[in-house]
Amino acid sequence: MPELSKRLEKIISFVEKGAKIADVGCDHGFVPIELIKRGIASSASAVDVNEDPLSKARENAEKAGLSDRIDFYLSNGLEKLPPDRADTLIIAGMGGILITRILDSAPALVMAGIRKCILAPQSEYEYFRH
Repeated sequence: MPELSKRLEKIISFVEKGAKIADVGCDHGFVPIELIKRGIASSASAVDVNEDPLSKARENAEKAGLSDRIDFYLSNGLEKLPPDRADTLIIAGMGGILITRILDSAPALVMAGIRKCILAPQSEYEYFRH
């Protein structure tokens, strides 16, 4: 697996040991893979709205020998994430408007179990902060 960017390392640094994470917009799955590999997360879910990046995340998890430790969900935001699957939510690398939409449309049962959100918009900061 390639070396992680400073941005992804910073995101990982905010995750508490033992967290059950859900990475929404997981792209290639690098964050959940590293969190499991480093023993930081107790469980991980990789979520993406598109099959191509989710397939790549599955492939990367398999190459790392972790495909049995990460769950994969093809989902628009948090719609298909089972309740109690995560207590830490990571949404990074997308626009602030999209992150806001994902949070606003998240099922209440899923959000009830979330203790910590790690949110890193790559644009539309003012909208997101508001």
